[in-house]
Amino acid sequence: MRCFVGIGLSELVLDAVEHLQEGLPIGRVVPRESLHLTLAFLDDLEPWQIEALHEGLADIHLPAPALRFGGLELFDPEHPRLLALAVEPVPELVALQRAVAQAARRAEIALERRRFRPHVTLARFRARMEPGEACRLAQWLEARGQAQAEAPLPGMTAEGATLYASELRPEGARYTALSHYPLG
Repeated sequence: MRCFVGIGLSELVLDAVEHLQEGLPIGRVVPRESLHLTLAFLDDLEPWQIEALHEGLADIHLPAPALRFGGLELFDPEHPRLLALAVEPVPELVALQRAVAQAARRAEIALERRRFRPHVTLARFRARMEPGEACRLAQWLEARGQAQAEAPLPGMTAEGATLYASELRPEGARYTALSHYPLG
């Protein structure tokens, strides 16, 4: 089963993010029910690994991090594949991500070796963007960046982390919460 650990967003933040996504001229917007902040992508897991991970995640007792949202980011600006909303890497969030990664490793789950870059994926793009599409995206980003500076997104407290199953479908991934782990 394909899984990940993430933080769900509050209704207030979801409303603001949906408003931010409006009018995106290209790409596939991530639907409201799929918006989240990933702490660890786990890929395909065996049932025994899921059970061991569940036990490790249940043992995490950390303060609930305050999430503060930053600006819009293109991952790989030269050949963008996704548009994301940056999340400030406050110490409590970084500590939570490390604790989740440690629980995964104890469950014998191999994690990708990459720096934690907290974000919420807003949209995905196909592999090659046409010049006209790139121009429209740049204009949209500039307008949204100005609007976001004038009216920043609300913050929230991450009251817990969730273990999700991820089912790939032609219209995009569908996430199902398997278990929730309160913080604070």
